[in-house]
Amino acid sequence: PPEPAAHEVGDWGGSTLDAAVPPAAEESPVAPVGEDEKLHADARRFARLLVSEIKLYNETHVAEGRQNRDLYLRLKRDIDRSRDMYEKRVAPTVANRIDYFHDEIVRILGDNDSSTLGSDYPGPRIES
Repeated sequence: PPEPAAHEVGDWGGSTLDAAVPPAAEESPVAPVGEDEKLHADARRFARLLVSEIKLYNETHVAEGRQNRDLYLRLKRDIDRSRDMYEKRVAPTVANRIDYFHDEIVRILGDNDSSTLGSDYPGPRIES
């Protein structure tokens, strides 16, 4: 005889409980959260890509900037241009909540030390 199909947690196998919750009520709160998470993941990934490229093409400047604590002065043009690209592409609902670009600047260029950016660095656009 064939084995019964395995059910996932929360899968009631077509029981009457499925009919008790209208599909729209069940899906609507979940969809924005999933979409919001995707927008945040995309913003984080794009920020990481932009900042990684700055580091890749400016390794000497990055090393010297870390040592002299003036990364922003040395890489201002590249950082500002990448910041503009980030802000044009990332949804305002994300950009107005978390500054992933700043986080990646500190993490990747500054090696997790914001003081390496120097006093001229404008800092995050959003205080998170």
